[in-house]
Amino acid sequence: MTENTPNWLNTQLPELPWAAKLPGTRLVADRDWLRVSDSFAAQLAEKERLLQDVPERVTAMTSAARAACGELLDTVLRTLEYADDYTVSLPTVSRPDGGVVQINRDAPMETLARLCQEDFCILQRGPDQDQYHLVAASLCFPAGWRLEEKLGQPLQTIHAPVSSYTGDVARRVGRLFDGVQDGKMMERANLLPYADPSLFHPEKIAGDARFLRCERQVIRRLPQSGAVVFSIHTYLVRQDDLSQDMQTRLADYLRDKRE
Repeated sequence: MTENTPNWLNTQLPELPWAAKLPGTRLVADRDWLRVSDSFAAQLAEKERLLQDVPERVTAMTSAARAACGELLDTVLRTLEYADDYTVSLPTVSRPDGGVVQINRDAPMETLARLCQEDFCILQRGPDQDQYHLVAASLCFPAGWRLEEKLGQPLQTIHAPVSSYTGDVARRVGRLFDGVQDGKMMERANLLPYADPSLFHPEKIAGDARFLRCERQVIRRLPQSGAVVFSIHTYLVRQDDLSQDMQTRLADYLRDKRE
């Protein structure tokens, strides 16, 4: 594998982003939360490498978040019981690529990283807090931010480098999180140009944007803890590999974003 041809590249974007304005969302069907793409095996192999080499940079959990992390793991396991490509036979789960994951409830975020392509962020808001705070995460594929710097921070601080994430947007996102009820998931997507195809991308590298990352982000609430889960499925394509139809739609999207 060379830097320019990693085996985790996708052949197509799943869809072009529909969220032209933050925090634009749409409903998610019950069984369309966790997805398996054509890069599953390669992405899970890269997650395992990161968990072995830099575990402190890709998973984190505050003491206050332990209950929510356990609840999220249980929620994922229940979802995978209905997934065609998984076999849940606790205390193990067989993945679509043939990998077998031992469920470790003492390390829920690491276990989640080994189960799914999705990364997971858990956000909670205390009774004396006016914003949701990042309290735990399994974040193997960050797009321009460092988990160790954001843990425990409120949403507006986490998104400080994003110019479009204004105070008004922060309030709208807060209201969106407040309105998410158990059993009602919402999704949005973004599109991020990158100069290189790394999945672990805590900071951008300058250069020609030859690759496109599309993050499918799903928001759901955990009923027992009341925490909000923000899951991120990362798709990564070489722009030149896109079909002509997708290239045309992409050009139209980017033009509309500039206007």
